[in-house]
Amino acid sequence: MSARAASDVVVFTTSLPAVQYVEVGILQAQQSSDLSLDQMPEIVAKMRAAAGRRGCDGLIINGTRDRSATTVASSRDTTSVSTSTLEGYWGSCIMFVEPAVAAR
Repeated sequence: MSARAASDVVVFTTSLPAVQYVEVGILQAQQSSDLSLDQMPEIVAKMRAAAGRRGCDGLIINGTRDRSATTVASSRDTTSVSTSTLEGYWGSCIMFVEPAVAAR
């Protein structure tokens, strides 16, 4: 496995590859904080880049990996607590068994 450009990594979100593949790892990514504006396209792009750095042929998005974040703010007389959800996803980094067939 050698590193490749993120654009060379095929992403599967609603179906599995039509060719044989082997799962070689699990990747996950999520918003970094409750101030993050990243949504699914940006989060999946981070996962795709990570898959490329690892030399994967493809990335199968398996599901969400949301996390709750709690923020506590205090002033002299008041304390407020808010909870938000950080959007995230997890997936499988894959290698095609026959790369030449997968490219067709």
